[in-house]
Amino acid sequence: MVVTVTGYMLLKQHFLGGNNTGKIASNVDGNGGKVNDTSDSKQTTDGESILTILEQQLTVKDKQLENKDLQITQMQSLLDQQQRLALQDKKLLEEYKVEIKNLKSLNTPTKDSEENDSIQKETSVENMKEAPQKKNKKWWNFGK
Repeated sequence: MVVTVTGYMLLKQHFLGGNNTGKIASNVDGNGGKVNDTSDSKQTTDGESILTILEQQLTVKDKQLENKDLQITQMQSLLDQQQRLALQDKKLLEEYKVEIKNLKSLNTPTKDSEENDSIQKETSVENMKEAPQKKNKKWWNFGK
C-alpha cells in the first residue's frame, strides 16, 4: 500500500480530528445546547479529506492494475513466442534425425556389396602372402 505525502498529512489530520471529538462535546453551549459551528465545519472537511484520500488510493490502485495487465499481456506474448520456438526446434530436430537416418542407410553396404568386399579382401590377403614368398627367393636366405 503506497501513501503519498499529501495522503499522509490527510491521514494525520483525520486521526488528530478523531481525538478532537472530546473537544467537540466540550464545546456545547450551556444555554442553548448548541454545538460550536467551527467543529461542524471541521467534521465536514475531515469527511472530504477522507474522500480525497480514498480517491487518491483508488487512482493509485487503478494505475497498478493497468501495469499488472500490461505485464500479463507481455508474459503471455513471451510464453507464446517460447512455445513457437520450441516447436520449430522440435521440427528441426526431427528433420535432422531423418537426414542422419538417410545418410546411414546410404553408407551401410548391402549383402552383395559385402560379399564383393570380402572377396576383394581375400584376394588382397593372398597377394600379400605371395609377395613375401617372392622376396624370400633371394640367394642370401640364411634362415630357411
